[in-house]
Amino acid sequence: MVYDRASGLNIPVFYVLSTSRSADAYWDMMHFVRQAIYQQLSPAEVVWDFEVALVEVVQTQFRGAIVLGCLFHLKQALRRVMKRYAIPDAECTIAMTRGVIDILTVANPDQVKSHGVAWAQIEIKQRCEKQRTAYSNAKW
Repeated sequence: MVYDRASGLNIPVFYVLSTSRSADAYWDMMHFVRQAIYQQLSPAEVVWDFEVALVEVVQTQFRGAIVLGCLFHLKQALRRVMKRYAIPDAECTIAMTRGVIDILTVANPDQVKSHGVAWAQIEIKQRCEKQRTAYSNAKW
């Protein structure tokens, strides 16, 4: 995406469709994008969708760029994990409510594991109790 100063909007420049999620495929995609624009890309920030292979390629090809995760994709990934652990829909909805699990994105990264996750668990439990929804203690 490129920021258009006139409109104040970020405009998509490339769309890449792929059936592969391998590091090699991502490497090729980035390489072809760089070739297509005939100039060196030096992004200040790169937003990604939490694909581990993609972030490694971005960090290698765009050294110095800040790699940011997309909140939509983070919540989508968290929802999939909650489903995998068979957490009931009502609990998932509470966890996904604004200001609950997404608060971890603004916490100090060094404290997410030690304090942030515990806070989110307590918040989910309290909201479940308030809404008279069962809390899956063993699953959190």
